[in-house]
Amino acid sequence: MPLLGQSEFLVVADAVLGARKAVRYSATAGRVELALADGSRKRVVGFTAYAAAAAGDEVVIRSNDVMGGFAGLTPGAAYYLSQATAGEIIATKPATGEVQLVGVAKSATELDVEFDFSDPDFSASAPTTIQPDDAAAAGTSASAARLDHKHAIVAAAPVSIGTANAEGTSTSFARADHAHDHGAQTAGTLHAAATTSVAGFMAATDKTKLDGVQYKAGIANSFTGNPKKATITFSAAFADTSYVINIVGVDVRSWTYEGKTAGGFTINSNSNTALLGEVSWECTKVGEVG
Repeated sequence: MPLLGQSEFLVVADAVLGARKAVRYSATAGRVELALADGSRKRVVGFTAYAAAAAGDEVVIRSNDVMGGFAGLTPGAAYYLSQATAGEIIATKPATGEVQLVGVAKSATELDVEFDFSDPDFSASAPTTIQPDDAAAAGTSASAARLDHKHAIVAAAPVSIGTANAEGTSTSFARADHAHDHGAQTAGTLHAAATTSVAGFMAATDKTKLDGVQYKAGIANSFTGNPKKATITFSAAFADTSYVINIVGVDVRSWTYEGKTAGGFTINSNSNTALLGEVSWECTKVGEVG
């Protein structure tokens, strides 16, 4: 690479190059091409002092000091490599993406060439959503999160209480004040059976006994004859006569019953005296006798 002056060197053009164009090294060794702030991080190496008519022509590159031959520059303004047009410079600093300072205008036609490269600005995007059991990861995003960023935590209704332990597969969390629906729990062993001192599930044997209990009750009104008797007829008969009879009367009598059948019985007051108060009766049939 022949050196011409303190700030110039001779290099081969990789394509047709105009004068006063920003260039960078190309993929072909020892050659230059028009530079562009395209995110490739290829730095500007200088400006063409003269045009190159064709690829393979030698061209003089100015890499620093004041360079004339420009037009329309704003004195005192900083100039940057364009992100849109290869080889061109702009006075507005790019707000995002690759930023390459190429110099400061000394006059409308002169540029004090100096290069400063800034790594590409990271674009900001929303951070990822936090999910249960997510593994730690460095990530592959080319974007950064701002200082005041927030991670979304998706909340959803919890499931109903189940019958077995399970880690679950949901990607949502439940809030601190969440509530579980008890749901229909069909397993009979989810709680202990009730005892005489501790509440719990009803045992199957107790349920059988409870289902076997039948109850009938009423008021006896028509007492006739001597001694005074009243016949009780059930609206629905018991299956058999294994039921218990209890008789309570306002009048003091030696109450007994007789003629017990599945469909009823007779109350005997064992007295000829007319009854003045109410006489009630109740019959209970249990599932077991013991």
